[in-house]
Amino acid sequence: MDQGRHATLLEGLQRLAGRVAAEAGVELVELVLRGSSRRRTLRVDIDRAGPRGVDLGDCKRVSELLGAALEEKEDLIDGSYVLEVSSPGIDRPIRSPEEIRRNTG
Repeated sequence: MDQGRHATLLEGLQRLAGRVAAEAGVELVELVLRGSSRRRTLRVDIDRAGPRGVDLGDCKRVSELLGAALEEKEDLIDGSYVLEVSSPGIDRPIRSPEEIRRNTG
């Protein structure tokens, strides 16, 4: 896949995953698509502001909602893929001033 098509695919996935995460009451932290067109892995990290963060139930809900949304948009990802939804963990990279404020302390 050429870089232009890959960038367009990632933008579409980011919009879709961001919308699904917001519907589930969490935020999209990171989205990574790896692998070849025969076998790809779409990894989605989610989080929630506040001390509680996300739990297994949140990850399951986003996985179900995003999986269903991706099935509706069959043309978005060609071929098979594995969807992974998880918390970014304690070693997550901090990418914005808002994340610095939220994770200080």
